[in-house]
Amino acid sequence: MELLYDIVTCGMPSFSIKNRYCKRADEIKYKYYLLKTALEVDDHDYITISDNIKYLDSSEKIFISYYIGMFITKLVSRKIFDYEYLVHLGVLSMYKKVVKTNKGPDLVGFNRKNDDYSLFEAKGRQIVRKETVQSAKQQLRFVKYISGIKPIASVVCIAHPIKEGSRLICSMYDLVPDNEVYL
Repeated sequence: MELLYDIVTCGMPSFSIKNRYCKRADEIKYKYYLLKTALEVDDHDYITISDNIKYLDSSEKIFISYYIGMFITKLVSRKIFDYEYLVHLGVLSMYKKVVKTNKGPDLVGFNRKNDDYSLFEAKGRQIVRKETVQSAKQQLRFVKYISGIKPIASVVCIAHPIKEGSRLICSMYDLVPDNEVYL
């Protein structure tokens, strides 16, 4: 049920949830059923990759992995970093001044009470490669400021199975200025 909450709030600004929830009903159902097909919970309450997707083509698995990465990143941002909403950087750019040098990360978590934010690059993968991690870290480095404020954290979240049909894990890499820390 927790993941369902994160499906609904991922990528949507907090002020839009109430206004657009009804308009998003089909989108939310689609994402819910996509993840219901792809994920299961084992006897120990761990999220696992379902056998339901074994027959899918690799491009279909990539598509599903993208969504899994987004929603697991949303869950992590709420549980570890205390962000209720994650907003796509492109949406945020319509409301805030974003200073970036190139393609930025996927999502931004804002804490309106403290007027701080963090950057999140979400990845869903079947296999984690060093190049994927390096590319994601580079995307985080491209955003310098949002409305004159530096991010307090820049995090790569890569959701991936240990092996197909088993537990899903999220490898996280936090970029601290001049110091990279693996979480």
